[in-house]
Amino acid sequence: IEAMKKIKALSKAHKNIPIIALTAFSKQAIGNDFTELGMDGYLAKPISKKSLINEIKRHLNLSENKEYSALKETSVNKETLLNLINDVGFDATTRLFNVFRSETEQRFKNIKGYIQTENYPLLECESHALKSASYNFGLDQLGKTMDLMEQAAIKKDLKNIKNIAETAIQNFEIIPAEVKQL
Repeated sequence: IEAMKKIKALSKAHKNIPIIALTAFSKQAIGNDFTELGMDGYLAKPISKKSLINEIKRHLNLSENKEYSALKETSVNKETLLNLINDVGFDATTRLFNVFRSETEQRFKNIKGYIQTENYPLLECESHALKSASYNFGLDQLGKTMDLMEQAAIKKDLKNIKNIAETAIQNFEIIPAEVKQL
């Protein structure tokens, strides 16, 4: 309990870190004491691997749902990208993609700042713009991730926003290698 209080007191960013108590007390003996003290959840021993993973997923909003499993698809829609190449040519697509990459790096810096300052309207706008640009290049996984971020910004769901931001950055980092393989 002392460690949880110290973590939550560190800074505004640390207040949203989920903390799950692992205890030898039975659930009947505990009641809601741990959650009343500021814990996000608790598990009573003996703790199974499955129950721990499910509790972590629950607090990170990673439960098996359609939205999250949609993020596991391949990141590049080859048909959309090839249609763009056919429409404007390979050289123009390459130049446009390079502009997209550099602008996206700046957008992610903006997004990180908006998350830190909890500026939900600008986060929503930036997410929407990046979602649209991603779909134009056939980057469906990144587009879906940014759609989730946009929806989380509308709901002001900071905990989910942070998780989605990590996923979006990972999606963006693998794109160049996947596009080169085409």
